[in-house]
Amino acid sequence: MDYATLAVMKFHQERSGTIAHHDLKVQMMARACQPDVKINKQTFQFGECPQNERRDMQLTIRNKNSDLPLDFNFSKIANFRAIPGRGKLMPGNEHTINFSFEPKNFGVFNQDIDLEILKGIYKIPIRVLGRANTIGAKEKKTRGLMAGT
Repeated sequence: MDYATLAVMKFHQERSGTIAHHDLKVQMMARACQPDVKINKQTFQFGECPQNERRDMQLTIRNKNSDLPLDFNFSKIANFRAIPGRGKLMPGNEHTINFSFEPKNFGVFNQDIDLEILKGIYKIPIRVLGRANTIGAKEKKTRGLMAGT
């Protein structure tokens, strides 16, 4: 959308001896673009995932606007992660985002992770669901003298 307006600036003479100015007319034009984003899924069902293990799924984001680059950011919530969590999507381009479910607790998880566009002006909720009812193998960390090898 294109917008046009005329602004008139009036000057007042405050002291004698100063130069008087005529009214100044300024024509202003602006263009407004609304983001046009397409995502391939709005719900991710990870199913059962043992505690301390991980399940991954992919999301595709496409910037359908031909003029406006879009900054995006994913909100942070427990047990779920988006990688990359933030970035810039150029006009006409698409990004693939990896969504991970990595439960640290037992339970059923049903939450929204927000895709925030233009510093949070626009938000698209993405539903993420998963369950953790069993314990997975926990990675053992090497300690002592063997840690550096």
